[in-house]
Amino acid sequence: MKLRFSSLTLKQTFLVSITVFCFAVALLFIEFISVVHTEKRHLKQQGETLIHTLEQSAKASSLNDNTLLAQQLLKQSFDLPWIQSVSIELRETGRIFSANKPLDAETGIWHDLAQWLFQNQQHSTRLLYRDNSQPFARLNLHYDLKKISQTLQRHFTRTFIFSLIGTLVLTVLLTCVFHLFLTKPMLILSQAIDKITPDTPKDNLLPRIPFHNNNELSRVLTKFNQILIQFDMAQLKLRKMATKDPLTSLPNRVLLLETINLSIQRSSQQKRSFALFYIDLDRFKNINDSLGHQLGDRYLLRIARVLKRVVGEKGTVARLGGDEFAIIANDPQTLPQAGEFAQTLIKEIKKPLFLNEHKLHPNASVGIALYPDDGHNADDLIRHAEIAMYSAKKQGLGNWAFFNKKMTEKAIAHLRIEANLYNAIRNDNLSLFFQPKIELATGKMKGAEALIRWHQGDKVISPGEFIPVAEESGLIVTLGKWVINKTCETLRKWCDEFNQVPSIAINIAAKHFIDPKFVEQLKSCVSSFHLDPSLIEIEITESSFIHDIQLAIAVIEQLRKSGFKVSIDDFGTGYSSLSYLKVLPINTLKIDRAFVEGLPENDAIASTIVMLGQQMDLEIVAEGIDEAKQLKWLQAHGCALGQGYLFSRPLPQEEFENQYLEPEQTVLEIE
Repeated sequence: MKLRFSSLTLKQTFLVSITVFCFAVALLFIEFISVVHTEKRHLKQQGETLIHTLEQSAKASSLNDNTLLAQQLLKQSFDLPWIQSVSIELRETGRIFSANKPLDAETGIWHDLAQWLFQNQQHSTRLLYRDNSQPFARLNLHYDLKKISQTLQRHFTRTFIFSLIGTLVLTVLLTCVFHLFLTKPMLILSQAIDKITPDTPKDNLLPRIPFHNNNELSRVLTKFNQILIQFDMAQLKLRKMATKDPLTSLPNRVLLLETINLSIQRSSQQKRSFALFYIDLDRFKNINDSLGHQLGDRYLLRIARVLKRVVGEKGTVARLGGDEFAIIANDPQTLPQAGEFAQTLIKEIKKPLFLNEHKLHPNASVGIALYPDDGHNADDLIRHAEIAMYSAKKQGLGNWAFFNKKMTEKAIAHLRIEANLYNAIRNDNLSLFFQPKIELATGKMKGAEALIRWHQGDKVISPGEFIPVAEESGLIVTLGKWVINKTCETLRKWCDEFNQVPSIAINIAAKHFIDPKFVEQLKSCVSSFHLDPSLIEIEITESSFIHDIQLAIAVIEQLRKSGFKVSIDDFGTGYSSLSYLKVLPINTLKIDRAFVEGLPENDAIASTIVMLGQQMDLEIVAEGIDEAKQLKWLQAHGCALGQGYLFSRPLPQEEFENQYLEPEQTVLEIE
């Protein structure tokens, strides 16, 4: 298998390690050969020293008997540790005196190596002289290879350990040095090069490298940075000429088209929309003709600054030419929001301008095109926004219009409803109606649902008209707080005046449900009216939990622990699955009226929901019971509760109290 390295540092470390290891092995081999030669010389010197010592002892001995002298010399030489065996043969008598140490049956690589290396030095033979005439004996010495092998092993082990430690230290040291002076600078340069952008290369010049201030690398860096600076200057000039308006320095049509295309890509990926505003200054030709082009240019510069201030960081302002500007705004996601933004633009543009001694009153017409409703490419969006601008001009100066007239009318209606709804909340022009929940088996009232109504003079506005507007504008949270407070106030009144107080179900919008302050505000309101939390049931739709099931579970668990009941409204009409239903700690399922109105003929979904609720031990409430045949089917299939026009329409509070609540009985004092 071919070895691969992921970086130059690893390659460098590997090569350094191999080189140092080979060098250490060579040194170890040389050291070992040196030790062997040293041991051979030492062994030879010891033998010669022993012979000389024995000869001196023989000459100095007073013994005339060579036999006794031989025994004495034998003992003297045999006591040496490096002697394995010794024998002395007398020349006169031929008698041999010998002594042998026990021979160890030692085997192993070091013993075999010692035998091979010292095969010519394992024994030696010398003649012993008592005087300078004839030798009197022959001395045979055999050396102990065990001692020699132990010496070799000890030298080799010590040398190997020191070599290994030196190898590791040297490898680490060289690796660090090479990394510091070679690979780290290259890594720093690589990272710096990655940060260079074609648009602004000068903003990411290559940094100076430590320890390379005056060498070949520093000169390369200097030359490269000079090239980047020159390239940046040329790029800036070309881009400014190609994409910037020379008068206002705003993006021109070319850059606007690029920006729109980028916005289309981003919005397509994120499933979002954006708005394109086409702005034409009214009566600009009169200013140019009467005051001159110089003041006309200053006028355009002032308008450009106004537009940039209004848009801020939330969009892009471009000049299309002459007195026409365009704005790409990312924030307006809906028609009312786009219309409100257009109104803000016109309001800011209309503020008087002072140029020299002239007081000018600017005005503008604005056309709006929305992606993707009004176009899927930049050219279509610009063209449609321009058409809408001309449509706005036909309405008079200082107007705005959507590309589609029907969209314009709808947006204006939404804005009007939003403004009126805000005033209605502030002026308390809202009220709660109550529709009873009936126990289908007995016909008794077991609860009620609070439904908001908006009174505008003698006219009652349908929730279907203002609830969607409230959700789009964010007023739905304020509206929800009003309903909660009004419900608690009503329950407090009923607790004080009636014996039987039903629980009330409150519809909570998804945006309000996921508000971090929702549960605490609900608990605070209930506590301030000294109510039992079980009297309030929170109804949520499937949109409240479909995007973040874990958050929904956490909120519902807080509600349940605080004593509130929780139900899922309009079950079956959204995207919820049984897996969600199994983990949500709810109390009640409400069958949507769309599945009730088809009973008993189309009962597949309704029967499934009833059966599902019974299996999961949930209370089932059917909405929209308007006919007796629907009631009979629901009773037959075990649906517990129901509400609908068959029992009662939603009633004003006073009428509901008179029809369904009993007056509190007087308690007599018994003496």
